[in-house]
Formats: sequence, structure tokens, C-alpha cells
Amino acid sequence: PDFPTGAIVMGKSGIRRAYETGRGSVTVRSKVDIETSSSGHERISVSELPYMVNKAKLIERIRELVLEKKLEGITAIRDESDQNGLRIAIDVGRDANANVVLNNLYKQTLLQTSFSFNMIAINHGKPETMSLKQILVAYLKHQREIIRQRTEFDLKKAQDRAHILEGLRIALD
Repeated sequence: PDFPTGAIVMGKSGIRRAYETGRGSVTVRSKVDIETSSSGHERISVSELPYMVNKAKLIERIRELVLEKKLEGITAIRDESDQNGLRIAIDVGRDANANVVLNNLYKQTLLQTSFSFNMIAINHGKPETMSLKQILVAYLKHQREIIRQRTEFDLKKAQDRAHILEGLRIALD
């Protein structure tokens, strides 16, 4: 599936299991870049968030964790989003490692979250949990049935029209 807010799906096993069984879970992680300024300061730049994550609540949560001293090394956090897209800038202090700060952010905030699959489809009038292959087979079977019904309807309509035209031909003769 594609997530409307972007982000990165971590690992293939969760998706594979979901497609094979109809149930599964994937880890979705924010798209993040670590930038180094000319003065040597590091900045964590977030450009995409996982699905269903509210940007304002995320920023507030990071601020709370910094104030509670549960997150070390963050000096400032800014929302630099504009009409070009989402951007959250997190400034890292000189004495902190940006990768360590980023891993703590993944662990303690919604920059990394889990998304569950439950692929339920209506099959023959009842809901079923189906694998991707079962869904595709059921869809193709449904399409064949629709095409058959449409062709039968068109044939019946043409036969009825032919019967009327046959009657008109006899009447003219």
C-alpha cells in the first residue's frame, strides 16, 4: 500500500506476511536527513511522517521530553513547513551525536510507529480475511461473472430486437 503522508516501511517480512496471510504488521519510520551546517552544528530534518501522526502533537511531545530531560542533546525544534511541504528541524547540541539523538527520538516518539494490516474483503456476500493472491483470484472471478452476465443481457436484448424485426418483416411481406 502507499501511505498518503509518505515515510519509509522498514523491512520486507511484515509486508510479505500480510500479503501471504491477510494479517501482519509493518514498522513505518519518518523520512529523516541529518544535515551539518558550515559552523559544525548538526540538524535533524524530518520531511515525511508516518500515516496518522499529527505534526503539532509530535512537536509538542518532543518539547515535553526535552523539558523532562528524557531526551538529551536537543537544543531547538522548529516547524519549517510551508507550501512546498512538511519540514521539522531539530537542532542537536555540539556535545551530542545526531544519530544517538535520532535513535532516541524513534524510540520515544511517533517518528517510528507500527501499522497493522487486516485485509478483509467481501467475498460472496460475507467478509473474509484474504491473502493478496486470494483477493486477486476473487476479483478476476468476479470480473468474469460480470462480463458473462453483461454478454447474456446484450444477447437477450439483441434476440428480442431480432424477434421484433422478424415480425415487422413478415408484416411487410
